Amino acid sequence: MPCEIHLLKNLGCTSKFYPNLVVKCSTRQKNLETLINLKIFLEKPDSLLPILTTSVTIDTIVTRRVRKDDTILYKGNFYTVPSGYTSHKVKIKEREGVLLISDFTDHMLAQHPVSQILLNDVTKIADWQESILHLLHNTEDAKRFLALIRTKKSLFVREQFSLMERLATQYESSILVKAIRYCLENGLNSAVDCRNSVKDLSSRHQTASHTKISVNSSKVTPRNGSETFLQQQLF
Repeated sequence: MPCEIHLLKNLGCTSKFYPNLVVKCSTRQKNLETLINLKIFLEKPDSLLPILTTSVTIDTIVTRRVRKDDTILYKGNFYTVPSGYTSHKVKIKEREGVLLISDFTDHMLAQHPVSQILLNDVTKIADWQESILHLLHNTEDAKRFLALIRTKKSLFVREQFSLMERLATQYESSILVKAIRYCLENGLNSAVDCRNSVKDLSSRHQTASHTKISVNSSKVTPRNGSETFLQQQLF
C-alpha cells in the first residue's frame, strides 16, 4: 500500500526550518533521485541558484471629476481648471506643494499651490462671507441672503459662496441688488436661484436698452404716457 514518507523528518530536519519542503513519495516507486536531491539541498543550500525577483513600481493614478463650476476638490479645497472639461475626469498629482492637473494624455491643464487652510473651517468661511458681503456693498439684503445661504445650505456653503463671489465680479451691482431682493421676497435661499434671477434681469436690461435706443433713433413721440409705462415694465 502506498504511504507518505516525510523525508525531512527522516533526514533529521524539522518542519520548523523547512515548513514548505515536505516531499511525498510511494514506497513502491522508491524515488531515490528525490531523496538525493533533497539531501543535497539540505546539506548545501548555497549551491543552488537564487530565484530572481524584480520589483516594479506602479504609480497610482489619482483622478478627480471636474465640477460644473470648472473646479475640482482636493484635500478640502477647490481648484480651477480651464473651461470645457465639465464632468470629465482629470489626473492630479501633488509635487513639492504644487497641485498638477492634467488630462489623460498628460497635457498640463493647471498648476496651483496646495492650500494648507481648509475652506470648511468656521473662521475661514466667516472671513469669506465678509469678503463677499464687501463685494455686494454691505447692503442689508446681501447680509441677510448670505446668512440664509450659510444656514440653509451649510453642506454646500463653499459652492454657494464661490458662485456668489463670481456673480459679484461679473454683473453690475444694481442688477445683483434686485436679484437678491427678489430671492428674499420669494423665499429663495440659494446662490443658484440668485444666478438665475441675475441672468433674467440682465437679459431684460439688455433688451430694454436695445428697445430704448431703437425708440430714440426712430424719433417716435409716444402718446398718452406710453413711454412712462414702457419704462416701468422694462425697469
